[in-house]
Amino acid sequence: MLIRKMSWGIRGQFWFALFTFLTWTTGVFGITSIITGRRAPCSNEGEPVRVDHIDKLRCFSCICMNGLVECRNENYCPPIEGCHMLVEKTEDGCCQKCKGCIYNGVHHESHTEWTETDDPCKVMRCEAGVVTVS
Repeated sequence: MLIRKMSWGIRGQFWFALFTFLTWTTGVFGITSIITGRRAPCSNEGEPVRVDHIDKLRCFSCICMNGLVECRNENYCPPIEGCHMLVEKTEDGCCQKCKGCIYNGVHHESHTEWTETDDPCKVMRCEAGVVTVS
């Protein structure tokens, strides 16, 4: 009977250590536990309510509704399907958006087409930071 010693190598040791660490921290610190909280009461029915940390995000607004603070996402985010170059966030800090193009010093949003006045037969299109001409 031949018994072979198992050789893990550096990569194997790294992945084993990472797996052990993640398993241990998940159990000890309860990383997988559900975030819980309670709803805040309010008395100014229908009026805006300031909520710490949410006020800094312009995408949410909170109002007093039925005696409780209700917060909603107020922004509609444009679709980003098919985009291969995402910009981190829009100016308001709420949505990701597709990278636009600069052509002759003019900014164009992604997924838009335009023509130049000197050559109306040429159609330019901006897709994720790349201008194509047809």
